[in-house]
Amino acid sequence: VPSAPVNAGTPSVVCPGNGLVFKASGGSNNIWYLTESVANALSTATTLTVSSTENSGTEPLKLTRWVSQKINECESPRPPIDVSIPPVLYASAGQSTTLSTSSFYDTKAFVTARGGTPPYRFQWSSSNNVPIHSPSDANPTFGPLTTPGFIKMTVTDQANCVAKDSIYISLEVPQPVK
Repeated sequence: VPSAPVNAGTPSVVCPGNGLVFKASGGSNNIWYLTESVANALSTATTLTVSSTENSGTEPLKLTRWVSQKINECESPRPPIDVSIPPVLYASAGQSTTLSTSSFYDTKAFVTARGGTPPYRFQWSSSNNVPIHSPSDANPTFGPLTTPGFIKMTVTDQANCVAKDSIYISLEVPQPVK
């Protein structure tokens, strides 16, 4: 009986929405299965590709495929290869709004990231060079605002999954004094 293939580079974690390639030792002799005991093979290729992974739940999802190899009509045991798919990571820079000139945009009133695999890393920026107080914090303050522009954010979680969001800040047009 041939020895069972082993994981040969399949990632342990894949971000939702990304493809995945299961890889195992055994090369052209690999046989891929959906379960440990099913009779019908998914593929007899060197690798097995999953075009897109999804997880709309709140907990990590485990995706498992079993692989064996066949040599001289003898098939090896089928070890599992597991991949974790974390929940979808969401980012929120707030809502586009109109503010008065020289005012501040404060993100403390809302949750800027959820889902994914905490802890999160934040990076905030603006299109109009507005001062950002603590740009790597979850809830920075922008201002004083002197020109309209975009507020942009990128959130990266512990699994290196990334989510982005942006909003547009308009400024009120001062009314002439009558």
